[in-house]
Amino acid sequence: FTSRLMNEIRVNRGLTYSIGSLFTKRQERGAFIIYTFTKSETTGEIIDAVLAELKKFWNGGVSETELASARQYLIGLFPLRLEGPEALANQIAEIELYHLPADYIRRYPQKVQSVTTADVTRIARQYFANRGERRFKVISRSANSYQGCHLTTLSTSGTVARRVKFEPLGVGFVRVP
Repeated sequence: FTSRLMNEIRVNRGLTYSIGSLFTKRQERGAFIIYTFTKSETTGEIIDAVLAELKKFWNGGVSETELASARQYLIGLFPLRLEGPEALANQIAEIELYHLPADYIRRYPQKVQSVTTADVTRIARQYFANRGERRFKVISRSANSYQGCHLTTLSTSGTVARRVKFEPLGVGFVRVP
């Protein structure tokens, strides 16, 4: 495992089997999402552990070893994102949508390789600084049933901003009354 979240939350603390993060792409602003699952009784602990890892990132940036691993992963994964006509068409559409240069595909590995630890630290402090309140979406359910599930929006101050009951209809589908 190479991610900080995976190492700390799964390997060191044993709170989950899987955890990861991603950015949603938008023309203006997107979201930074961390996803995982855990037992109901360790939900608070896992949120605290994630916040602690984010704070370490905001305050300390990344090491050269971490950055080299991330570079290798991104550069190695990139060709797979271009396999097949549909994938290539999606990549070309993204180039147009986000006004990227025409040689984006050719120059991607070189651009990723040129990122420095100072770049990562600067961007982390600019866009991920611990400013203001963060919100979490937590899906909870009764012990052995998906009936009566709730999607709760929690803030870092511990207040419940919103709670919605829903009924799962299958993988990825829900009915909200």
